[in-house]
Amino acid sequence: MAYLLSWYPWLLHLAHVTRGRGGLNPLGPLVAALILSGLIGGWGSVKKLLRRLVEWRVSARWYAFVLLLPVVICVLVVALNLLLGAPHPAMEQLAKWREMPSRFLFIFLFIGLGEEPGWRGFVLPRLQQRYSELGASLILAPLWAVWHLPLTATELKIE
Repeated sequence: MAYLLSWYPWLLHLAHVTRGRGGLNPLGPLVAALILSGLIGGWGSVKKLLRRLVEWRVSARWYAFVLLLPVVICVLVVALNLLLGAPHPAMEQLAKWREMPSRFLFIFLFIGLGEEPGWRGFVLPRLQQRYSELGASLILAPLWAVWHLPLTATELKIE
């Protein structure tokens, strides 16, 4: 179901029904997880899945660390580049940095929260009921990887 709900833009593009590059609907795994949760366990199961999205499992400092670490790494890389003689960024390059917070929010909310609750919040726990953590992860990994195929195909411009 996650594949169907995610791949339809790409499939419509391949069938020449739509224009553009096709792509992937990143909300497919979440929508599939919500539908299947409801079918399997009713409204209570859906609420449990949604509740886990906002459940804090560690202290706020760890969330801050995880969110700020990429920023710190980027700043260090830019500083290192400048120290090693790279030219200073042009004004038009610096102007694009203002877009980073809105892009981050879009990617986090639309892509991250569309994918991860489906794969790791719904599928993985069910696999772990039958298999070890490693076994469940090894089963899920190729399913997750193949799910990204339309992204690869659209980047390669497969027609």
